[in-house]
Amino acid sequence: MRRMLTLSAALLLLAGCAARTPQPEPIEPQTTRAPRSDEINIGYPVFPEYSGFVNVAIKDAAYRALDWYDLDFFEPEQRLTLDISHTIKWKTSEFISVAFEGMGYVEGTAHPNNLFYTLNLDIGTGEPVRLADRVTVDSAFVNALLKAAQDTLEPELYEAFRVNFDNKSDLLQYLADADSNTSGFYSYFTPAAVGISLSVPHALGDHIEIELPTESVILIENNNTDPQ
Repeated sequence: MRRMLTLSAALLLLAGCAARTPQPEPIEPQTTRAPRSDEINIGYPVFPEYSGFVNVAIKDAAYRALDWYDLDFFEPEQRLTLDISHTIKWKTSEFISVAFEGMGYVEGTAHPNNLFYTLNLDIGTGEPVRLADRVTVDSAFVNALLKAAQDTLEPELYEAFRVNFDNKSDLLQYLADADSNTSGFYSYFTPAAVGISLSVPHALGDHIEIELPTESVILIENNNTDPQ
């Protein structure tokens, strides 16, 4: 009996020591935004069925909106309001196309910015897919975009498009660079169309989207477009 009591006491002592063992405190991310009163709401999809790196890539793409605001340039009392939602344009077994859209505003600046950007992702590799990876970007594609703009845009927006992108050679280069880190052109894909987003003056909404019917473009083979 004495042996059992001694063993029980030892176990209680070990349990007490374990309970008193200090637990590691969570490490808070260090950021220049910490002392600010920003309101940042960024929505993005999460897919449990996909590998972790795919969802990380989607989240990182969604938070690219923060890259457009160098908060060190502004005073701490200049609050940033950022509200971004997402739309899944197309999802297949090997590919997903997501558009992010919303508004960003730094208190005290002239006006809010209407934001639009996209992510096209290869599910197998987790790598971004650019417009030129899936579509043949050539003079025929430029002509198809011009026609789609004339057919689908409201007159005021079409005039802005025509004035700002009247040089076909320049437009071709912009499209070839679409979805790069330095481009203001973004692409997205639906089962029936290829969408192009481009910048316009703030008075016209900051961006416009033009959709080209899939049959009017040349898709690059082996581009994983089988719908689920």
